[in-house]
Amino acid sequence: MNDSTTHDMLMWIPKMLFLAITVIVVITIVYVFAYQDIKIDVLEMQLLTEEVYSSEGIMHQDILTKRIYPGIVDIEKFKTCDLSNVILTNRNDIALKLILSDGKTNETKYFISYGDDNEENFNILLNLMDFPERVSKIEPFPLIKPVTILENNQKREGKLYYYVLMEK
Repeated sequence: MNDSTTHDMLMWIPKMLFLAITVIVVITIVYVFAYQDIKIDVLEMQLLTEEVYSSEGIMHQDILTKRIYPGIVDIEKFKTCDLSNVILTNRNDIALKLILSDGKTNETKYFISYGDDNEENFNILLNLMDFPERVSKIEPFPLIKPVTILENNQKREGKLYYYVLMEK
Protein backbone atom coordinates (compact mmCIF):
# COMPACT_ATOMS: atom_id res chain seq x y z
CA MET A 1 0.00 0.00 0.00
CA ASN A 2 1.19 3.42 -0.76
CA ASP A 3 0.95 6.41 1.57
CA SER A 4 -2.00 8.11 -0.18
CA THR A 5 -4.22 5.03 0.10
CA THR A 6 -3.41 4.65 3.77
CA HIS A 7 -4.09 8.34 4.36
CA ASP A 8 -7.46 8.10 2.58
CA MET A 9 -8.46 5.08 4.63
CA LEU A 10 -7.50 6.81 7.87
CA MET A 11 -9.42 9.97 6.93
CA TRP A 12 -12.51 7.88 6.31
CA ILE A 13 -12.96 7.29 10.06
CA PRO A 14 -13.21 11.00 11.05
CA LYS A 15 -15.46 11.70 8.04
CA MET A 16 -17.89 8.98 9.11
CA LEU A 17 -17.77 10.19 12.72
CA PHE A 18 -18.50 13.76 11.64
CA LEU A 19 -21.36 12.57 9.41
CA ALA A 20 -22.89 10.57 12.28
CA ILE A 21 -22.70 13.55 14.64
CA THR A 22 -24.29 15.82 12.02
CA VAL A 23 -27.17 13.39 11.44
CA ILE A 24 -27.81 13.07 15.19
CA VAL A 25 -27.84 16.88 15.64
CA VAL A 26 -30.26 17.37 12.73
CA ILE A 27 -32.61 14.66 14.01
CA THR A 28 -32.52 16.19 17.50
CA ILE A 29 -33.36 19.68 16.19
CA VAL A 30 -36.24 18.35 14.09
CA TYR A 31 -37.56 16.36 17.06
CA VAL A 32 -37.43 19.36 19.42
CA PHE A 33 -39.36 21.63 17.07
CA ALA A 34 -41.79 18.97 15.88
CA TYR A 35 -42.92 18.01 19.38
CA GLN A 36 -42.76 21.39 21.08
CA ASP A 37 -45.89 22.28 23.04
CA ILE A 38 -47.08 25.73 21.99
CA LYS A 39 -49.90 27.32 23.94
CA ILE A 40 -51.86 29.08 21.25
CA ASP A 41 -54.51 30.37 23.64
CA VAL A 42 -51.92 32.42 25.57
CA LEU A 43 -50.57 33.82 22.31
CA GLU A 44 -54.06 34.78 21.17
CA MET A 45 -54.74 36.57 24.44
CA GLN A 46 -51.48 38.52 24.11
CA LEU A 47 -52.44 39.54 20.58
CA LEU A 48 -55.85 40.61 21.81
CA THR A 49 -54.33 42.93 24.41
CA GLU A 50 -51.98 44.44 21.82
CA GLU A 51 -54.89 44.95 19.44
CA VAL A 52 -56.79 46.92 22.07
CA TYR A 53 -53.65 48.79 23.19
CA SER A 54 -52.93 50.07 19.70
CA SER A 55 -56.46 50.47 18.36
CA GLU A 56 -58.17 53.65 17.33
CA GLY A 57 -61.12 52.62 19.49
CA ILE A 58 -59.70 53.91 22.78
CA MET A 59 -56.35 55.49 21.92
CA HIS A 60 -55.79 59.13 21.07
CA GLN A 61 -55.80 59.89 17.35
CA ASP A 62 -54.37 63.09 15.90
CA ILE A 63 -57.12 64.88 13.98
CA LEU A 64 -54.79 66.28 11.34
CA THR A 65 -52.51 63.33 10.60
CA LYS A 66 -54.90 60.54 11.70
CA ARG A 67 -51.99 59.00 13.58
CA ILE A 68 -52.90 56.78 16.53
CA TYR A 69 -50.77 57.14 19.66
CA PRO A 70 -50.57 53.79 21.48
CA GLY A 71 -50.32 54.36 25.20
CA ILE A 72 -52.34 57.61 25.21
CA VAL A 73 -55.94 56.81 26.10
CA ASP A 74 -58.60 59.33 25.11
CA ILE A 75 -61.00 59.17 28.06
CA GLU A 76 -63.99 60.29 25.97
CA LYS A 77 -63.33 57.55 23.42
CA PHE A 78 -62.91 55.04 26.22
CA LYS A 79 -66.26 55.96 27.77
CA THR A 80 -68.15 55.70 24.48
CA CYS A 81 -66.22 52.83 22.88
CA ASP A 82 -67.89 49.53 22.12
CA LEU A 83 -65.12 46.92 22.35
CA SER A 84 -67.10 44.62 20.07
CA ASN A 85 -66.31 47.05 17.24
CA VAL A 86 -62.61 47.25 18.18
CA ILE A 87 -61.90 43.55 18.72
CA LEU A 88 -62.42 41.59 15.54
CA THR A 89 -62.33 37.88 16.30
CA ASN A 90 -64.08 34.78 15.06
CA ARG A 91 -63.63 33.06 18.40
CA ASN A 92 -66.59 32.71 20.72
CA ASP A 93 -64.76 31.85 23.92
CA ILE A 94 -62.94 35.05 24.90
CA ALA A 95 -63.79 37.45 27.70
CA LEU A 96 -62.02 40.73 28.43
CA LYS A 97 -62.38 43.18 31.26
CA LEU A 98 -60.56 46.45 30.73
CA ILE A 99 -60.10 48.88 33.61
CA LEU A 100 -58.65 52.35 33.09
CA SER A 101 -57.45 53.79 36.37
CA ASP A 102 -55.63 56.94 37.37
CA GLY A 103 -55.48 56.03 41.05
CA LYS A 104 -58.63 57.98 41.94
CA THR A 105 -61.20 56.97 39.35
CA ASN A 106 -61.85 53.80 37.40
CA GLU A 107 -63.60 53.28 34.07
CA THR A 108 -64.49 49.70 33.11
CA LYS A 109 -65.25 48.09 29.76
CA TYR A 110 -66.19 44.50 28.97
CA PHE A 111 -65.90 42.36 25.86
CA ILE A 112 -67.58 38.96 25.83
CA SER A 113 -67.34 37.21 22.46
CA TYR A 114 -70.23 34.84 23.18
CA GLY A 115 -72.83 37.06 24.84
CA ASP A 116 -73.69 40.45 26.25
CA ASP A 117 -70.73 42.62 27.23
CA ASN A 118 -71.46 42.95 30.92
CA GLU A 119 -69.97 42.21 34.33
CA GLU A 120 -72.27 39.27 35.02
CA ASN A 121 -71.09 37.28 31.98
CA PHE A 122 -67.47 38.07 32.74
CA ASN A 123 -67.84 36.97 36.38
CA ILE A 124 -69.28 33.61 35.27
CA LEU A 125 -66.04 32.89 33.45
CA LEU A 126 -64.00 34.40 36.28
CA ASN A 127 -65.55 31.90 38.70
CA LEU A 128 -64.26 29.08 36.50
CA MET A 129 -60.65 30.18 37.10
CA ASP A 130 -60.48 27.74 40.00
CA PHE A 131 -60.59 25.00 37.36
CA PRO A 132 -57.54 25.48 35.10
CA GLU A 133 -58.72 22.70 32.80
CA ARG A 134 -61.73 24.89 31.87
CA VAL A 135 -60.24 28.39 31.56
CA SER A 136 -56.96 29.91 30.38
CA LYS A 137 -55.93 33.32 31.62
CA ILE A 138 -53.38 35.83 30.50
CA GLU A 139 -50.19 35.89 32.51
CA PRO A 140 -49.66 37.96 34.59
CA PHE A 141 -53.29 38.28 35.66
CA PRO A 142 -54.18 41.09 35.37
CA LEU A 143 -51.82 42.41 32.73
CA ILE A 144 -51.03 46.04 33.62
CA LYS A 145 -49.88 48.57 31.04
CA PRO A 146 -48.91 52.15 31.96
CA VAL A 147 -50.77 54.74 29.90
CA THR A 148 -51.25 58.47 29.65
CA ILE A 149 -54.87 59.51 30.05
CA LEU A 150 -55.97 62.43 27.91
CA GLU A 151 -59.03 64.35 29.09
CA ASN A 152 -59.89 67.86 27.87
CA ASN A 153 -56.33 68.27 26.53
CA GLN A 154 -54.98 67.55 30.02
CA LYS A 155 -52.65 64.59 30.47
CA ARG A 156 -52.27 62.46 33.57
CA GLU A 157 -50.65 59.12 34.27
CA GLY A 158 -52.74 56.01 34.60
CA LYS A 159 -52.83 52.28 34.16
CA LEU A 160 -54.77 49.98 31.90
CA TYR A 161 -55.65 46.64 33.53
CA TYR A 162 -56.38 43.72 31.21
CA TYR A 163 -58.29 40.74 32.59
CA VAL A 164 -58.39 38.28 29.70
CA LEU A 165 -59.94 34.82 29.98
CA MET A 166 -60.48 32.11 27.40
CA GLU A 167 -62.57 28.99 27.74
CA LYS A 168 -60.86 25.75 26.79
